Amino acid sequence: EIRHNGNHSLIKDTGTGQLRISSDVIHLMNSDNSETIFKGTENDSRQLYYDNAKKLETSSTGVTVTGEVDATSLDISGDADIDGTLEADAITVNGTALNTVIADEATALAIALG
Repeated sequence: EIRHNGNHSLIKDTGTGQLRISSDVIHLMNSDNSETIFKGTENDSRQLYYDNAKKLETSSTGVTVTGEVDATSLDISGDADIDGTLEADAITVNGTALNTVIADEATALAIALG
């Protein structure tokens, strides 16, 4: 069912099962068709936009984010390649604070060098 209630246009699935929209390319635009909100292409990328600027894009190799990511936590399984500055309040290595690990290694090196 597609209808307008005087304030909003609504699409409502009134049957059983799923609401499916089928297309090789889905391009979701704002009401005057001046800004892209979402674009998805079969067997290709999915792109999410903010204020007509692409912010997130999927690909066969993963996800590309344009802009800053604000997260409450980050868990990386594998290598991290950081280009730029890393600012961290606390870094741990196998559960031990990094400054303690460095101090212990420096002490061991000093003892070894005599």
